Amino acid sequence: MEEQIRANCFHLLHSSSTAASAPPQALTLSLSLILNPSTSDSTLSSLLQTLTVSLHHPHLPSLSLLPTLSLLSTLASHHPHLSRPIFHSIRSLSLTSPRALAASLSVLASLAESDQTLVPELSEFSETLFLTLCFKPSVSVRHWALMNAERLRIRPHLLVTLLLGFTRDPYPYLRAVALDGLVRLCKSIVVEDRELVETCCCRAVELFSDMEDCVRCAAVRAVAQWGQLLVALNHDSNRKNLSDALFLQVCSMVRDMSLKVRVEAFDALGEISMVSEEILLQTLSKKLLSVSLQGSKLTLQRHGLKEKTYSGLCSTKPFEIPASNSAGVFVHGLEDEFSEVRRSACHSLHTLSILSADFSGEALNLLVDVLNDDSMVVRLQALETLRCMALFDRLKVQEAHVHMFLSTLVDDGAVVRSAARKVLRIIKLEDVSIFKLCVDGLLENLEMYPQDEADVFSVLLSIGQHHGNFAADVIVGVSDEVLDVRACITLLNYRSIELC
Repeated sequence: MEEQIRANCFHLLHSSSTAASAPPQALTLSLSLILNPSTSDSTLSSLLQTLTVSLHHPHLPSLSLLPTLSLLSTLASHHPHLSRPIFHSIRSLSLTSPRALAASLSVLASLAESDQTLVPELSEFSETLFLTLCFKPSVSVRHWALMNAERLRIRPHLLVTLLLGFTRDPYPYLRAVALDGLVRLCKSIVVEDRELVETCCCRAVELFSDMEDCVRCAAVRAVAQWGQLLVALNHDSNRKNLSDALFLQVCSMVRDMSLKVRVEAFDALGEISMVSEEILLQTLSKKLLSVSLQGSKLTLQRHGLKEKTYSGLCSTKPFEIPASNSAGVFVHGLEDEFSEVRRSACHSLHTLSILSADFSGEALNLLVDVLNDDSMVVRLQALETLRCMALFDRLKVQEAHVHMFLSTLVDDGAVVRSAARKVLRIIKLEDVSIFKLCVDGLLENLEMYPQDEADVFSVLLSIGQHHGNFAADVIVGVSDEVLDVRACITLLNYRSIELC
């Protein structure tokens, strides 16, 4: 069978050696030989030689070159020992078409990724070809070049200059991909030039006002990454103010008209690891707050204040960022009409609640309302946020919160009920009345959903172990209500824990 396919394939390829391109049937037969694991090495070598000859045909059009390059790429992927000769064959091509040049560079980059010994050879010439592509009139070719800059091993200092330039390109998708390229670059290299970092951050802030949604989304991501790097490079007393300014700058985008931009803004807020407590607290109220410390107690006065401002992120173009940017940010986020935004806001609270006990306590008042959200994804994220708060001892549940939380134990979704029980496993309850309510909630869960039986009993045991004193107080009353033998045994374990 191999001999027959080989004969037909090579006959078609050789018969078209004087033509501009090989017929589709020849390419199909070539692919079958490449993919067949039983094809002999001699056949593969002959096929490589034939494809290489066709690749260097002087009159081969660009569109016909692409299938041949694809075949060579597949050949190298399935038969790695042929990667090096394929690499050198493609590298020796003299191409003028931007599309063909981009396709050949893509194959060469793939070969270098699978065979690291080829990386130095790729680096020797890819930069010149990359620059050639970047200044071609074809938008799709420039877009491809920017998307694949890292694969082509372009030097970072050259790449950052090019990317900054492309943030001013007239085509919005090129501006967006340039910003995302800056984000990837920020994550992959060590940058210690504060002026460069500030330049990247400032340019991204400027694009907050771009007309295109995709550009504003990319700008938010870029500000979050380069802004945090700018904060990290600032070692003086102004570091905290700079981080606050970054937080407030991102807050300005949470009311954007685009759903995607609002999601990106809330995701970015959750990445900022240092924020003043007064700014965090302001995000939970639409009214301006006056925050003052009396001894060790933090008090909030809800009345209008003279506007407070923070210096912007760019020292060369100074501007002031109003503290009012943060007013009611999470109120708006958790009340947004789109579940994607509400989920993102919940996730940001997940991380920010770790920074401040007072903020966590205030945020709890908003989160318990989210537990009744129409979207299961949002309810799950709210429960995950509560679990995170409990892990870091930031969850102080009051009796006013309990009933809304316990409603999730009888939710229609099994995953929601399971997530609620995970919170109960680690929660620290303040008094016996709340403990009793939680036990009652678990028993109601068991009554309505018998299939949850094993996990309910496990959680009953866990909260009993963590609250031995409370368990001893309620054991008698609860055991009278429970008929299931295993439930009684679980509750009796509370007594044994207390006695120990």
